[in-house]
Amino acid sequence: MPKQVSIFLNGVTIVDHAYIDDRGNIRGGSFNPGFVVTGEVDSTEKVVVDFSTVKKTIKRLLDERETGFDHKLWILEGYSQCDKEFDRDRIKINSPGLRLDIPRNAVKIFKKKQYLLAEIGRSFEDYLNQKIKAYHPSIKVSCYNSIEPYSLIMKPELLSYFTYCHGLKNSTSWGCQNNSHGHLSFISLLNNGKESKNSRLLNLQREISKELDRTIFLWKENVTSRNNEIVKMEYATRERGYFFAEYKTEHNKLAILDTETTIEFLTEYVCEKWNKELEYVGANAIALSEGLAKGGYANLNDKLQH
Repeated sequence: MPKQVSIFLNGVTIVDHAYIDDRGNIRGGSFNPGFVVTGEVDSTEKVVVDFSTVKKTIKRLLDERETGFDHKLWILEGYSQCDKEFDRDRIKINSPGLRLDIPRNAVKIFKKKQYLLAEIGRSFEDYLNQKIKAYHPSIKVSCYNSIEPYSLIMKPELLSYFTYCHGLKNSTSWGCQNNSHGHLSFISLLNNGKESKNSRLLNLQREISKELDRTIFLWKENVTSRNNEIVKMEYATRERGYFFAEYKTEHNKLAILDTETTIEFLTEYVCEKWNKELEYVGANAIALSEGLAKGGYANLNDKLQH
């Protein structure tokens, strides 16, 4: 056996995030990275490293609260158009489209000139190889980044994608409390429980995804001020403290809901907003994801009868 051997890992984690783009706007995103781990075979176990152990280590590092990537707002130095100001454990961000005052650990800052699949994969790789030595000194990690979803109930080619941003004040998830995180998500409309779609159904699915794309969803309870030019939202959480955002309506697509912006309520929002159109095309179920691995599912048969 060669001195150096490799194993591959899939299904490790989904890295959900938002980022400031090159126009100063905030966008949601998600990645589904896979990894190749290379090292020497252990003389006792006869493996490079235990699969379960190294998967947990990689996920823990990517999720790490202070230095990790998951559920953070990314600022790519060399790409993101914004100014930032640090004040102890907080950061203020100004861009043409928004103003933020949030905890420092809600943001991940790293150098990158482009927001591209391979470039972000290299950033994951560099970070992991720096951190993982403390747990597995003899291994090296390579990342092959992906945006492929985990599709349990529909085929990937029959999905329509969109991005969105939000924050969940009352979530028990530390990362979800960040008011400046987001997702790359998908929608799938099903007809009689089948994945095959007629043209009317596909067209509606694409129309809905286009309408949802780049939306910042806000719960009305957290909106403290709004006019034709600016919308302000703020809240405080017990674990993380104060979050503030000011969005310029000229630069942002905002949707202010009467409900919280969890995927359960966003699925209901889609069902209600497109109620007549869904009935017309014969859709009887909708799958709306939060990122690439989970989401809301609604059986429309009962809803469309009311």
